[in-house]
Amino acid sequence: MLTIRPARPDDAETIIELIRELAEYVKDTDTIDITTEDIIRYGFEDNPIFHCLICLKNDVPTGFALYFYTFSPLKGKPVIFLECFYICPEYRRQGIGRALMTRMAETALRDGCVCFEWIVPDWNTPAIDFYRSLGGYHLPGMVPYRMDSGDITALVKRSESDKK
Repeated sequence: MLTIRPARPDDAETIIELIRELAEYVKDTDTIDITTEDIIRYGFEDNPIFHCLICLKNDVPTGFALYFYTFSPLKGKPVIFLECFYICPEYRRQGIGRALMTRMAETALRDGCVCFEWIVPDWNTPAIDFYRSLGGYHLPGMVPYRMDSGDITALVKRSESDKK
């Protein structure tokens, strides 16, 4: 039996384990620094920063979707952004990923979101094919950018020194 439900604070360790599995899959384990306290603080205390759905098959965790909301100033409506999506390899090709993405789409509709966005590594052909099969598409002309904590700190320090 497949169950998709909102994560609870007692799922924090499961969420971390699934994040670790996802990081191994995308070969990015060097940057993992998350704790149970982080999950509880940012996901379950007042004004949560993220939300999470847990997928279980026969009460065994099989995957998760971690998401948050942004806002489209052009449309004047919220946007749901899927930050992490992962189905354990042994449970893939059983309809679990489609069910979890469908639940995410239902959440977006329920909350009046104008769109549902996520990113995927360009080398992850199975994921790209899966997302395309659901109707997802690459945003032409859009290039993701990021600043890590060191870059953020450097920008603030440069700005502070420019003010002097």
